[in-house]
Amino acid sequence: MEHNNELVSLVIEKVKAGEGKAKIEDSLLKEGYLLEDIDRAISHIKKAALREIPVLSSFLSYMDHLETAAADLSVGKQIMIMIGVALFVLFVGVGLYIRFDPLNIRANDSVPVSSETSPLLPEEVVATTSPEQPTQTPSSEKLNEVSP
Repeated sequence: MEHNNELVSLVIEKVKAGEGKAKIEDSLLKEGYLLEDIDRAISHIKKAALREIPVLSSFLSYMDHLETAAADLSVGKQIMIMIGVALFVLFVGVGLYIRFDPLNIRANDSVPVSSETSPLLPEEVVATTSPEQPTQTPSSEKLNEVSP
């Protein structure tokens, strides 16, 4: 632990001197420290810096508490909690899908096509399918011409 405190102090001094991570790692490797130890010291400094932020500090403390509480749970209880969370997320997702209908599955097909309901259709198509004007197909026009 003494060795780690010494390494952490060295890293802090080098950061205060304005050195970057790569330069710090190179100089400490030349001094005989292992890369794993250097990375652990940098990680320790980062975690300590994050704990200085007020809101994040309380969140990290709560996460530490949850981690120790979860370690005391049996595997069966952990699995049941995960299944419960997954079912909750699934029900919320299905509920939101049904509520907002993103694929427009519940669309009413009996709504007449007009330029207001379908702005992407050309005006000619909209005019021929509007409910005010009856439409005739070419075959029905020929039948009307033939009959006296």
